[in-house]
Amino acid sequence: MDCVLRGEIDKARGLAGSLQADHYPIYVTRLLESAKLYVQHKYRDFADKCYGLLASSKAGNLAKRGVANDYGSTKRVRKGPWYADHPSSRKSCCQLSEVVTEFCCKGLELDLPVVAWGDDLVRETGQGRWSSRYGDKRARDAHRLRVNSYRVLSTRGRGGMVVYVPEESGTESTAAVLVRAGALEFEYAKK
Repeated sequence: MDCVLRGEIDKARGLAGSLQADHYPIYVTRLLESAKLYVQHKYRDFADKCYGLLASSKAGNLAKRGVANDYGSTKRVRKGPWYADHPSSRKSCCQLSEVVTEFCCKGLELDLPVVAWGDDLVRETGQGRWSSRYGDKRARDAHRLRVNSYRVLSTRGRGGMVVYVPEESGTESTAAVLVRAGALEFEYAKK
């Protein structure tokens, strides 16, 4: 994903093929429910696997899409149980009900995270570059902070990653560049 964030899409596509061959799938979907169903189904028989929702702390569009990444919601998450509880625990990340941000997931890993990609870092249509929004105006380089947030979020998976990009105006180019970079597009329905 680092290549994607640097704008090296062709290089990312080659690396994605190697990762897929090494059983490290990267998926992109426009439907949150599809992402949730997929990870739940994949690990339904593995109580030792963990998966959960990750999101940027600055994405303003995700809360209305079912990803509660706002400060109040993420502050209430009890990190120990979120990472360590049995999948059946209501506090477990595997319930896919609570979200952690780049601040809480740094240094920790999940078997298969669902990374919700928000409107705070979007691919500009026809520009071939990333544009950031909602950055800290006091920061020296707010854009770099947004890029680094997604770098952290996209490197938390041990066995792959599912990227959820909401279906809304302004996110089409983001989803398209992820697919061009080798992510497999899918809509998952419970079988």
